[in-house]
Amino acid sequence: MTEEQEWEAVRAALRDAGIDPTDLARFVNAPNPALRGLEPSTFDSRRAYPVLLEWLPRVHARPVVDTLASRIRASGKRSESALALIAKYRERPTWQLGDAIARTMTPAEHGAVVQLCADASAADERQMLVYALWRIKTDEARSLIRDLVRDPSVAKHAMYSARRAFGHAEARDLIEPLVDDPEVGGDARHALKRIERARR
Repeated sequence: MTEEQEWEAVRAALRDAGIDPTDLARFVNAPNPALRGLEPSTFDSRRAYPVLLEWLPRVHARPVVDTLASRIRASGKRSESALALIAKYRERPTWQLGDAIARTMTPAEHGAVVQLCADASAADERQMLVYALWRIKTDEARSLIRDLVRDPSVAKHAMYSARRAFGHAEARDLIEPLVDDPEVGGDARHALKRIERARR
C-alpha cells in the first residue's frame, strides 16, 4: 500500500468501529479553543486503541507508523502496547516509536528496552529510550548508561539518565572527563551546568 492508502485503510477501520478519524493525525500540545488551528483534538485514543494496535503491524509509511505510535502511547503504561511498539521498532527504528516505548513499557519489557538502547545502528532514533534508561534498575542498564555518555548520537540523553540513576556527585565524576571531547564535550558541559544548578 502507498502511504495514502495506509491512511485511508486506518481511517476506514476507525469509522467501522464507530470512531471519528478526523483528528487522527492532528496533535495539539497547548489547546486554545479561541485560536483557529489550536482547538483541542477530538480524537478518542482510548476508544481507538484496539484498532490502532491491530493496524500498527500492518502499516509501513513512517508518518502513519509514528502517528499510530503516538496515539497508542496516550493509553499509558501497558505491556500489550510496549510489546507491539517494540516489534515495530525492531522492523525500523523511529524516534516516535522509541518515545512511545519509553512511555508505555512496564518492568516486563525492561530487558528488551536495554537491548534496543545498546543497538548503535539505531543512532539518534534511540534518544528517548536512552532518556528513560535510568528507570531500569539493573546492572546491565547502569553499565550501558556509563557507555552511552560517550556516544554522540545519545550522549545528552545518557547524561540525563546518569544524573537520575547515579545521583549528582557520581554523574559529575562520570561526565567531567568528557568536557574536552570533540564529539560530546558540549553535552558534557551542559550536563555539568544542570548538575551545579541542582546542587545549589
